[in-house]
Amino acid sequence: MAEAFDRTDGKGLRGLVGGAFDRRLETGWTPRIEHPLFLNPRSSAEDAKALRAFLAEPPVAVEIGFGRGLFLVGLARSCPRWRVVGLEVRRKCVLSALTRLDREGLTNARVLLGDARELLPVYVNPGSLEALFLLFPDPWWKRKHHKRRLLSADLLAGLVGLLRPGGLFLVRSDVPMVLELTREAAAGTGFFREVPGAGFELPVTDRERRYLEREVPYGEACFRRMERAAEAGADGEACFRRMERAAEAGADGEACF
Repeated sequence: MAEAFDRTDGKGLRGLVGGAFDRRLETGWTPRIEHPLFLNPRSSAEDAKALRAFLAEPPVAVEIGFGRGLFLVGLARSCPRWRVVGLEVRRKCVLSALTRLDREGLTNARVLLGDARELLPVYVNPGSLEALFLLFPDPWWKRKHHKRRLLSADLLAGLVGLLRPGGLFLVRSDVPMVLELTREAAAGTGFFREVPGAGFELPVTDRERRYLEREVPYGEACFRRMERAAEAGADGEACFRRMERAAEAGADGEACF
């Protein structure tokens, strides 16, 4: 299996939007948002501890790139027993989501500002996520930006270990290429089985609501994580065994990769 969340020269992960957190610290750019539902685990040991505690009680769902937060807030509202975590790289979107959570008085969600490739393997324990949502991701058309794509084979190889067996992984997009790449990458892991849908009603995103109003077509690729690889080659089986041992030892998500 390819090395998930690939590193280059020790200066961070490739293709991070906004750059790696350590590099941002060097340049002095550190976002400061004071809100009880906002956590900044990379700059605050207290926030890191709070995030681990929040993630420790299942079921936990994660949305990567929540935009203005309509889906994130809708999921927290419709699934009050779930703990919902949203990751976004745009500060204004984080503020929008926090405003929406405040408006509805929801407390079962936490919002993070940062790249999922940098944060998820560090703070999410393997085999712990109930659901993972990636809705209308940027296709990054230019070749020089392909490294920023979230739906790479390496990323999915890492994400599969964070989902519990039977956990849901759902991608929606109006770009057919994005769904094709998702299916190819998911098949490459050997641990994802495509299913007709989530099996329960889900909220919509801001973009999806506009598309429904304007009758713009879009599609989805929905998967369940299997307990064993469908075609477990040596690499896939070895990764699964590492994940099992890491979970038993109580290690963090990075140990799986």
